Amino acid sequence: MIWKGISISTVQEWKTSSLNGLLEDTLNFAYSKLFENYLAKGGIPVM
Repeated sequence: MIWKGISISTVQEWKTSSLNGLLEDTLNFAYSKLFENYLAKGGIPVM
């Protein structure tokens, strides 16, 4: 029983962290594309 409880919570944590990682990657990718567009237009993006 103890092992089953541990593995379930570990899987839930992994799903949550992988979802957060995916969201972070998406935002980083979107920002880098935006940054490239600003540079291509000669503008300076404000952080």
